Amino acid sequence: MIICVIAIAGSAFANDTTIQALPLRDIMVAVGLSIMLTVPVIGTFAFKIEELNLAYAELQRHATMDSLTGAMNRAAFIAATEQHLSNAESGYNQCIGSILALDVDSFKTVNDLFGHHAGDDALQRIVATARMQIREADFLGRMGGEEFAIFLVGAELNLALTIAERVRLAISDIQFKPEGKSHTLSVSIGVYTLKDNKSFAELYHASDRLLYRAKNNGRNRVEFDHRQQGAAKTDGRAQFADS
Repeated sequence: MIICVIAIAGSAFANDTTIQALPLRDIMVAVGLSIMLTVPVIGTFAFKIEELNLAYAELQRHATMDSLTGAMNRAAFIAATEQHLSNAESGYNQCIGSILALDVDSFKTVNDLFGHHAGDDALQRIVATARMQIREADFLGRMGGEEFAIFLVGAELNLALTIAERVRLAISDIQFKPEGKSHTLSVSIGVYTLKDNKSFAELYHASDRLLYRAKNNGRNRVEFDHRQQGAAKTDGRAQFADS
């Protein structure tokens, strides 16, 4: 609008007349000129706003994502789980969800035998495989090094054990051949189900304790607390854990 007014005033000045006395042709030319000048400016401005929005979204993504594996980073995983715990309605025998603590078995061996590049590749494959076995609503995070966690939203123990076993089997089936040499990957998993209001720290500590029981009992296995459900159905690889 300002450009249009300036253009019309300029035309009046050039013709040594008033704006009211300008011919229609000059006014139309002035309006057309202002539009020609304004549209590119508006377009450039809108493009810059879109660029800023995309940059902000990318910044947010990197702030919550583990750059190597694409899983949530530790802080983002804890925040997402705590948010779910705070929103969940507690009630008698109501399941809020289950957490799976995972650790890659003998991961140091991969780095020692084939180098850190192969180790990075192994972690990326493991995360991609695990993500395919869980539901869209579930959270998958890297807690540090070769340790990961999965929060299964609203999953009772039986379902959590089924998913944990599915994850374990899928990872052991990964065709991992660094330098052309086959190397079996496996994970140990601890499963803990939450049916009352506990903090993330309490929940994760319980699953982590079961994870290390799985490590101590031979690795490549799933462990859970038998007191949570003594009659849980398993396929024989998930073990009852006294904790």
